[in-house]
Amino acid sequence: MRKIVLMLVALLFCSSGLAQTEDAQSNFRFSIGGILEAQFGLVSSGAVLGNTAFTLKFSGSLGAEDSPTAAFNANLRSNFDAITSTTRVTLGETFITAYVGAFDLSAGNLLMNWGAVDVLGSVSNLNPSDLTTQTQIAIPAIRAIWNFSDDTRLEGVLAPGFTPSVLPVFALPAPTPPPGVTIVGQNPVLDNRPTARLENTQYGLRFSSNLNVFDGADFSLSFYGGFRHTPTPTIRLLPTAQAGEFIVQPVFNYDWIHVLGLETNISLGEIAVRAETSYTFTQDPNGTNPEIGNHAFAFTAQAEARVAEIGLTGILNLRWQKGEMNQADLFCINAALIASYALDNRTSLSAAWVQSLTDGSGVFAPNLSYTLADGLSFKANAGLNYGALGSSLNPSGVFGIQIRFGLSLSF
Repeated sequence: MRKIVLMLVALLFCSSGLAQTEDAQSNFRFSIGGILEAQFGLVSSGAVLGNTAFTLKFSGSLGAEDSPTAAFNANLRSNFDAITSTTRVTLGETFITAYVGAFDLSAGNLLMNWGAVDVLGSVSNLNPSDLTTQTQIAIPAIRAIWNFSDDTRLEGVLAPGFTPSVLPVFALPAPTPPPGVTIVGQNPVLDNRPTARLENTQYGLRFSSNLNVFDGADFSLSFYGGFRHTPTPTIRLLPTAQAGEFIVQPVFNYDWIHVLGLETNISLGEIAVRAETSYTFTQDPNGTNPEIGNHAFAFTAQAEARVAEIGLTGILNLRWQKGEMNQADLFCINAALIASYALDNRTSLSAAWVQSLTDGSGVFAPNLSYTLADGLSFKANAGLNYGALGSSLNPSGVFGIQIRFGLSLSF
């Protein structure tokens, strides 16, 4: 963290010197804002949810208003969980960017929004995700963007540390012991997170350009080298002093992967088509080690349109993963539908439904937002999870319902 702070300060002084050199009349602009949220919820298990969060936002720029030499952004979030009486303070997207000729140089806690589709994508791999809220987590990184022209650019990212994704609570499927073996207990999960070392630095490259076809189109080709932020879970059986008796040891390993990705956005009149595809290379190409994930391919296509003032987004996702040695390959098909509708200037409704066409699991999430006054809104949402134990969209196998509602004040 100290290194990131030093890089931010260095970039700020560098860009400040550039501003003074290029334009003696350049100035400094600054704004501050925030969001105060209070939320309450219930889940089908009977548990009560409640938290209060405050997000403080800073932003500004240095230099001429139409062509700044530097810009900065900071997000600090404090969350109080009323049920456990605990407070957590986290640093969100916080960075400094220096504009040096055709280059944009950034350092700090960054979000790299790669990929073209809204859900079920596979190209954006640099940032971990909070899978309980379906949001990305900013990470310490350095980014350089080379703008060849208004239509073409090359982006490079280095991320020196490792941050895992936040996982929902789920149960690992119990192993089927061989004949004569008895399970007598289970240890806590052994979480083998990568350490912060030079050889563990993650990186990404992305080339983007526009295409003069249809009513407008673009494409991006990307490459990621680093860890998968969600673990590959496996189960070991540890022998005890008693013959034939074993203890279950769940293990989380984080695979080192290389991902080659391609994405595109195409405008066809009033319909927007987005698509992305990727191939993931792992360190176990033959599937001989069950504690390392195998090669995988993914393709996702998305179409957006408006029908009778209702915004509709349809998504189709195909995934293949090589099976373990002497086992069949894994293949799954997922579909999603997102709908949004504004009843008036104050009230908006939306809903998202994701369904696995392979194992029958799914998620349904409706949302309501009502503006009470400028900056003050009431929000309510629900989540319904269904599917068998170990399924792709409901690993816990528990039919679950969550209902949340609360107030949000922006300033």
